[in-house]
Amino acid sequence: MVGRVATSLVLAPIVLAGIWFGGIVLAAVVVAATIITTLEYCRLLERGGFRPAWPLAVVGSAALCLAPIVEGTHLGALAIAVLVVAPGAYFLARGTALREALVDWGLTVLAGLAIGWPLAQANVLRAATEPVKVFGLDIERGSLVLLICALGTWASDTGAFSIGRTLGRHPFFPHISPRKTVEGAAAGVVAPTLVTLLLAPPLGWPPVFALVCGACIGTAAVAGDLVESGLKRAVEAKDAGSWLPGHGGLLDRIDGQIFVLVTVALLTGYIWP
Repeated sequence: MVGRVATSLVLAPIVLAGIWFGGIVLAAVVVAATIITTLEYCRLLERGGFRPAWPLAVVGSAALCLAPIVEGTHLGALAIAVLVVAPGAYFLARGTALREALVDWGLTVLAGLAIGWPLAQANVLRAATEPVKVFGLDIERGSLVLLICALGTWASDTGAFSIGRTLGRHPFFPHISPRKTVEGAAAGVVAPTLVTLLLAPPLGWPPVFALVCGACIGTAAVAGDLVESGLKRAVEAKDAGSWLPGHGGLLDRIDGQIFVLVTVALLTGYIWP
């Protein structure tokens, strides 16, 4: 627990700075997170005996997350080409057996689409710059939406962890993660509604929408955690990395956030492309 708190105290100011300033600051935070998590994802696959084209996955994923904010270019199309077309030439040049090449090719594409595209939505959601007033403080609309994403995911993780540890009795997908419980998952779904109900009024969200959005954030966060747990179990790995005390790797920390960004982007209509 001490390690988790210490890690959060270090990462939180970085995330909040990106949310507050937006622009190049947020872009730098997002692209750094994309590169790190894509590398961790590829390393996980390598533990399972797969060989994705990790340089192409990293470049394509990073380009994809920046594409929405780089105007007047075809960066998005270039990112798709790097992820979808280039691996074919890469595996052909390397002389990889066809069956292995097909699997690794698909996993390379998945790396970019499953990480770069969701994190691109952070840049899209932050683009709304009209001011709203929150507890007497002027804040840009995009900042508040991203803050809801971040705090909602944190509330879901904290609620699921706390309730699961103290009141959890019934297993929840034990074949994926034996420690997860139904009680913890339920808390993870409900907890973000407190965030949305508190912060939604300045955005003009009706209470019903705020409740639905909060529950969807919680569901997305729980689902993201389960999906990553399933990946780690499939390749027999405990964590995606070891450099974040109490969390493992960055992918272990933001697995839920990846799903939440897409969910909120869809619910609010600020979705790219």
